[in-house]
Amino acid sequence: MKNIVLDKSFLRGASGSKIITLSQDNTFLMPFSLLYELVKDEPNKRARLFQKFDKEKKYLLLPNFHELFQYEIDNNKPITLPSAYIHQRDYSLHEQLCDETYILSDKQKQAIEGQKRDKDILVNIFFKLIKEYIESKKNTSKKKLEEKIIFNKEKLTQDYKELQDYKELQGYYGKEILDVSNFNDNWFIYKWLQVLNLFAIDIAYRYDSINTITDSPKTTEKIIHDILDMEYLVFAISENGFATQESKLIEWYKLLCPNGILYTELKGKN
Repeated sequence: MKNIVLDKSFLRGASGSKIITLSQDNTFLMPFSLLYELVKDEPNKRARLFQKFDKEKKYLLLPNFHELFQYEIDNNKPITLPSAYIHQRDYSLHEQLCDETYILSDKQKQAIEGQKRDKDILVNIFFKLIKEYIESKKNTSKKKLEEKIIFNKEKLTQDYKELQDYKELQGYYGKEILDVSNFNDNWFIYKWLQVLNLFAIDIAYRYDSINTITDSPKTTEKIIHDILDMEYLVFAISENGFATQESKLIEWYKLLCPNGILYTELKGKN
């Protein structure tokens, strides 16, 4: 059985029979970002997506980023696979979410808002990198900048050190700092920084000024959506398996995980 990180674009585009067929040879892994996107949908839309899963072999819910970051910091070593840290969970909520008439409880709504607050924290940090790339992109192609940055251990190590200075981020991935002498792409935090930089570069090439982004609530909301996509990609390159129809994520997954399993077209594996 292969582990496949699932994103909303694939789940939305695939038929129920396709999802069930793929689950015979694969285990679907659901990041919190996907659960967040699904749960905040309208009840009827949400139910139709949850109904696509096999009744016996649904999916496994991955740990959140904070938990995996904290493990690496506390133990000063990289995690193995995110799926190795999955907890035994009560999947009774799945049956409720398959019901088109089910209304979320106040506690569940608060949990969704908690996820939203986490994303808001990362937006503020994300702006720093975007601003940096807007200012440095002159006379450099996007592709060259991507390749120069995401495989640059020194740059990513420095990013980690600088981001750790942000007090609001300390609650997200711990107050202690890693011993970065052996920091490399085996670390989950390192992979996250690779993806964070990829997204920041992409956004920087879409805008001429950081103020264009920060002054627009609509644009900031798009940034939050990018942060959700980031989670899919970080987990996918960590697990070496991905199911997505997002062209940007496909391109970056191939760049960072060239030998990984990739389902893109609904007909089969690419």
